[in-house]
Amino acid sequence: MIHCTVNGKIAVPSSTDKIKVTYANQYIEDSGSYTYDISFPMSIHANQVIFGNVHRFDVHKPTTAFDDCKLFADNRLFVSGKGTVTSVSESAVKLQIVGGKSRIKYNSNFEQHFIDDIDYPDVKITSGIDAVRYAQMGVTSIDCSTKPSMVLVDLTNGVNVGQPGVALFYPIYDETHDCMSNYLAAATFDKIKLNGYTLPGGTVPFMRMLAVQPNLLYVLKYILNSEGYTVIRNDYDCAPWRRLYIASARRSCLIKHALPHWSVYTFIEEFRKLFNASFVFDDVAMTVSIIATNELTDNEAVSYDCLDEYSAEYDEDGLSNLATSNVEYDFDDSTERDWREFIPLSVLKQYPVLTYDNADAMTDAASAMTVKERRSTIFKVGYTYYIWAMLPKDGNPESKDETEQRTLCGLFNPIMREKESDNVVDLKMIPVAMSQRKRIHSKMLLPFTDRIPNKIVCMPSMSNDKDTSLDNMTVDDDGDYYVSVQDAMQGADISSNEEDADEKIRLMFSGDWVRDLENDKVVRGGTFGNDNTYTRYPICLTDSRMYPKLTGVGEDVSLSLERMPYNNNVNVEIDTHNLYCVKFVTDDIPDPSKIYIFHNRRFVCQKIEMDVSNDGIGKLKTGYFYEML
Repeated sequence: MIHCTVNGKIAVPSSTDKIKVTYANQYIEDSGSYTYDISFPMSIHANQVIFGNVHRFDVHKPTTAFDDCKLFADNRLFVSGKGTVTSVSESAVKLQIVGGKSRIKYNSNFEQHFIDDIDYPDVKITSGIDAVRYAQMGVTSIDCSTKPSMVLVDLTNGVNVGQPGVALFYPIYDETHDCMSNYLAAATFDKIKLNGYTLPGGTVPFMRMLAVQPNLLYVLKYILNSEGYTVIRNDYDCAPWRRLYIASARRSCLIKHALPHWSVYTFIEEFRKLFNASFVFDDVAMTVSIIATNELTDNEAVSYDCLDEYSAEYDEDGLSNLATSNVEYDFDDSTERDWREFIPLSVLKQYPVLTYDNADAMTDAASAMTVKERRSTIFKVGYTYYIWAMLPKDGNPESKDETEQRTLCGLFNPIMREKESDNVVDLKMIPVAMSQRKRIHSKMLLPFTDRIPNKIVCMPSMSNDKDTSLDNMTVDDDGDYYVSVQDAMQGADISSNEEDADEKIRLMFSGDWVRDLENDKVVRGGTFGNDNTYTRYPICLTDSRMYPKLTGVGEDVSLSLERMPYNNNVNVEIDTHNLYCVKFVTDDIPDPSKIYIFHNRRFVCQKIEMDVSNDGIGKLKTGYFYEML
């Protein structure tokens, strides 16, 4: 027998209709489970109560949805999810139930809720602060809800400023307004006035123009919790991914201000695509597991008897999937992004890529080539790419004296699985641009009194269209910028939150090292020695191969797609152009994520359809498959 529950109440479907249930393979169809329309006769009182007599002509027909719907047959749960009324007549109401990933994509609040509308907990700065001076004020942490204009910094016992695992504050260049957020400076004071206290003076490092940079995994967990789900497993909650932070130059301590105007669904999807992760939602227990998996390949195989009749539909474009398609970052237009960071797919397809065991073998091979051959070839050692290019002789980008040199490139190259394929998965979670620049900026606070050496540092760089230009703000006696009433009345843009489909999330790793600018060295946290504490500079990075002398020679982290877990070395030979329709017989409820074997041939499942009626579950199932070659 079939029965349904709608928000915990029993509803009675038509006893004569068959209900078609579809289980989709979320790795293939980006979906979950769903039903076609289920008809509920309005002659039954229980249905009238549940649907509010909506079948009557004089009753308004609102767009009705029910959060907790379940379909049972033979005392087995088939579908659990959200129910949406699709049609109403004088005799019946029709309802569609969607669950799993289908629910997330199509009928959930995930598409109506935005990550920058969520009120995240206030950040408590516990790391990298001057504990001695703050202790004199009876303070052990800095509550960002107070909107601090300045933070006294001390990197004696820490390598970063912020609340590790939640949010940090790294100096970052604001390309839009030609200034720096989280500007770190040091000055010598006779006395220090802060929060109504007067403290002894001295040379004190401090950070101003605060722009919070939230932890990626923290944001993910909080978003899922806010939607009612508990994360019971996250395979990415480990090194080095725990060190991933979202870059932001927007001058605010609120986490939501550091995030783009993405829906919850978009955020989950982009995370899934970047890590090739699987989100498994349990809508009964309201839990979610985030699983690292090689799509299509890690699941066990099952074998069923199939009918001889089948059909195959040819699709010229073919299956587009993370495991079968080319994958590349959809980079922003940062003015500070180096052209060598990635080799576009179009270039990778045009030029030969020669692989060598080590750098010496590569150099020897390049030396034996003509200049034309060498400069028309892409070289690769391990995960690292090189080209021979004309570059400034002395490394000064303004120098006109150029020579042919080997240069590292392709740190964030696309993954090219099929050279001739136009199927590309674009990623909107991208590495932030990193720039080498002098630490002091002309627009920043009292540069002539700054005691920190003005050395070249490596810092993230990005646009910031959500802040007001410093030129349109007022400066107080302490050198802090703020928007006055006059500024606002004269047209200063205080905030902007317009949806932008092309908006990106820019990522960076928090560093395990600290730069000693006075002695021009990089040292690991906890091994600083007795050098001047006010000359230390926190480090963030996107790839340890980029500027290692500035970020730490001992680092080994990268946002290279080739080094991301389960993205590379996934060799799935699939006939992506022919979709087979196969009918097979089983009493089981088939799992579409498994590998299917018919007549000793292996198939990847797209979706499975079955009929459910009062007579029970139909033994004959219809599946749609791609053959594994």
